[in-house]
Amino acid sequence: MSVIYYLLIIWPFMIVINFVKSIKRLTIASAFANILQITGLVIICYDLFSEGLPSISERPAVGNSIALYFSVVAFAFEGISTVR
Repeated sequence: MSVIYYLLIIWPFMIVINFVKSIKRLTIASAFANILQITGLVIICYDLFSEGLPSISERPAVGNSIALYFSVVAFAFEGISTVR
């Protein structure tokens, strides 16, 4: 699918968001989004820890270089700081 189709799908939502004159009207949506995000994190943590974690020696390595590790960590921190 072309990028233009994705932009056309997002376009009506962006128009509606731009019509909001006061940020106070978005607080309910923001609170609902925060609740959904916390719920998702709780579900992920429950699923992760309910089955038990294998020992570190049993888990296979994802990459074979330390550069891959630091690039993934840097990407994660940049993404988190951009969202917040």
